[in-house]
Amino acid sequence: MRLRPVGIAAITLATAITASLFVAAPASAESTTTTQTLVSASCVAQLKNQLASSNKSLSVDQLNSACSGEATTTVSANHRVSADEARKIARERGMNPEETTQLVGRAANGWVGYKDWRSEYKATFLKEYHEGRTYYEYGKAAWVTPNEGYTGRHICRSGGSTHWSFVQVKTTECFQPGPSFEADNSYQFEVHEKILGFSVDYVVGMHTYFDAYGNERVVNYDS
Repeated sequence: MRLRPVGIAAITLATAITASLFVAAPASAESTTTTQTLVSASCVAQLKNQLASSNKSLSVDQLNSACSGEATTTVSANHRVSADEARKIARERGMNPEETTQLVGRAANGWVGYKDWRSEYKATFLKEYHEGRTYYEYGKAAWVTPNEGYTGRHICRSGGSTHWSFVQVKTTECFQPGPSFEADNSYQFEVHEKILGFSVDYVVGMHTYFDAYGNERVVNYDS
């Protein structure tokens, strides 16, 4: 089951170049980076309750700081697939002449492009990320899984914090989007850790969307 943003911790970031899903806006020719501080409301509540049961307390700012993380997403400039690149892909995949002609023709017309991207989440004892390459055919679809000769990638790196005995990370989703108008490269993971000696559990969700025009939309949240 796919998890969704919960409560006030759900935060949506949109880069300045993001267009409406219903408007044919060209993809950016420049790379972009967005950074957001996220605070897990669930972590704050758990920590506050456990402190209270021990006759202790922290200020709101201290609680938020203890349960916060920073999400940074970098997206490359748009790359249009050239006819030569399409021919190379066709050779590597052993395509027949008809398939090769179709693949090269779409590239030569400037219809196919891709963006490389990386989204990272950092907290005091956490460092997780997902990254990939998302293809799109102008106005038609965006995707990662194999589609009409082009295959992107979506890699989720969970467990980058497991060298700390008091932190465990478990992947709950690393979605590989097929062709659709907006491809959702989502990475969601559960965190179990001790903060100030108290056990807390929360979920981090990271979504990097690309539409059929190559525009990105970033949604990250703690819950």
